[in-house]
Amino acid sequence: MFLISTVSAESKLSIDSIKAYTDGNKDSGTIDISPESNLELKIKIKNTYTDDEDLEIQDIGVTATINDIDDGDDLEEESDEFDLDADDSETIDIEFDIPLEVEDGTYDLVIFAEGKDENGTKHNATDEFTVRVKKESHDIKFYRKSLDNNVLKCIRSTTANIGIVNIGKEKEEDVEIEIKNSALDINVKESGIELDDDPFDDESKYRNTYTINVPSDALAGLYKLSLKATYNEDSDTTTDSLDLTVEDCPTAKKEEEKEEVETVIQPPTTTTPTSGVIIQPPTTTQPVTTKKSSLFSSDNNTLLIAGAIIVELIVIVVGIILVVMWAKRGKKRARQEL
Repeated sequence: MFLISTVSAESKLSIDSIKAYTDGNKDSGTIDISPESNLELKIKIKNTYTDDEDLEIQDIGVTATINDIDDGDDLEEESDEFDLDADDSETIDIEFDIPLEVEDGTYDLVIFAEGKDENGTKHNATDEFTVRVKKESHDIKFYRKSLDNNVLKCIRSTTANIGIVNIGKEKEEDVEIEIKNSALDINVKESGIELDDDPFDDESKYRNTYTINVPSDALAGLYKLSLKATYNEDSDTTTDSLDLTVEDCPTAKKEEEKEEVETVIQPPTTTTPTSGVIIQPPTTTQPVTTKKSSLFSSDNNTLLIAGAIIVELIVIVVGIILVVMWAKRGKKRARQEL
């Protein structure tokens, strides 16, 4: 037994409606798009079998194609497959990201849906619309922007990779690129750049690298480098930005800490030696330094002098006592002799 697929003379699969949104805005009539825009299609597919016929259409796939838009090549997107019961419908979404390089003009958008019913009969539906690419006369965009190193520590230098492209309808002369950040004293400029109007020609693009130097005393933090392209005789500009993070250099921080000297101020004091002479210390303040105690230090000399005085006093007192005792003994002997 062989199952042979046939194509229905009257397709029971239909495209009920299509709604188009360019960058979130609903289009009416002609679908207008621009370079790098997003085109979203909401396509309603219906199984037109009646409830009485009760045939399901299975493995339905929807394909949307914009012909010749990508430098002569098609842009094509497909939906996931799905099934539809008799007299049922479903809305599916298909999205296109329009290329940055695209010619101004109109292009055909073809919607094709296909599936098989339970008997193996193929059903399909096709619809066509017009897509129009609208470009500004003068329009430049940054197509490339990056830093070789976007986090700087001890080495305070990096390289910016910048690319611009002409997506307008006119040629551009004397285009200027500027990279700037006032807080980091960065102001890099290049002028005299020429860009062709053919989006598929290499001459419509320009790319270069720029050295970015950050001051060694710049504070740690997140900085934005502003990018600006000036064109159309300085009357139009395109802006963008890059993030650059500056962090403290660990080595430099340690060296700074070594250079810091901790100074302790000792308040003036007065000392009163035993001899009754008041010694007033110098009024100037000096950092306190730790030294090993010496036998001949000033404090020890004071103690030695005081000790010597006490010893002398003891000797004198003992001498007086002895003299008095000898005197008393002499008188006693004299009385005995009498």
